[in-house]
Amino acid sequence: MKQFVAAAFVVGLGLLITGSAVAEQERCGSRFPGVGWTTVDVDGPVTVATTGMTPEMSARFAGDVERIAARIDSEIGGLDGVAVCLATPEVTLGMGGLVPEGQRLHVAAFGEEKLLALSAVEIRMVDDAIAFGLPHISLYQTARELGLEGDFPEPLASTIGHW
Repeated sequence: MKQFVAAAFVVGLGLLITGSAVAEQERCGSRFPGVGWTTVDVDGPVTVATTGMTPEMSARFAGDVERIAARIDSEIGGLDGVAVCLATPEVTLGMGGLVPEGQRLHVAAFGEEKLLALSAVEIRMVDDAIAFGLPHISLYQTARELGLEGDFPEPLASTIGHW
């Protein structure tokens, strides 16, 4: 009986983890349809999905997200359930008119959706882009938790970051 309970627990945990990974792929996929996303394992409050990256590159960027998210979450909070969608420059993230024709999206923070979209166009700027978007979402979510409804003065107003 103990073996059955232990086995059921392991199977249930596996389904929970798999379900969470699929949910994050779907969050990035619903925001950016037609792009195949792969979930990368990270510890902490955020999840990471990548596209167009080797497993090594995905792990490196996911590590950057994990490190920055841990720091922000410990100081501000507000990152539970945030999804980070990372793409290589070869993958076009369709933003539905948020970026003028001919310009590329580098980073976009969507506070209400708890979603950070990032293109690794400039490898040296990825850390800065993560550090740009995660605090924005954190502050947005924290304000919501405190009951500050209405026109939240988003300092970045779901802004597109260009560099």
